[in-house]
Amino acid sequence: ESFYFIEEEHPLEKMLETELEKTIKSAIHTLPEECRTAFILSRYHDMKYEEMSHILGTSVGALKASYHHAVRKIEEYLTSDD
Repeated sequence: ESFYFIEEEHPLEKMLETELEKTIKSAIHTLPEECRTAFILSRYHDMKYEEMSHILGTSVGALKASYHHAVRKIEEYLTSDD
């Protein structure tokens, strides 16, 4: 006999997740355009660097640098005391 447990999401968890999403979106909007584009295409559209490179007409190295810069800036934004 199998038992399946469906864990309902607590309203507080949902609210905190929504707030975190808003904060991350705010952080993304502070990024320079090339960093923002690399981050969004990689994280939200699951694109590989080679594919982005072809579409954007830039090198894979430049995209990797932009992505990693974006991640550092988002981390700084999320951990700042402001």
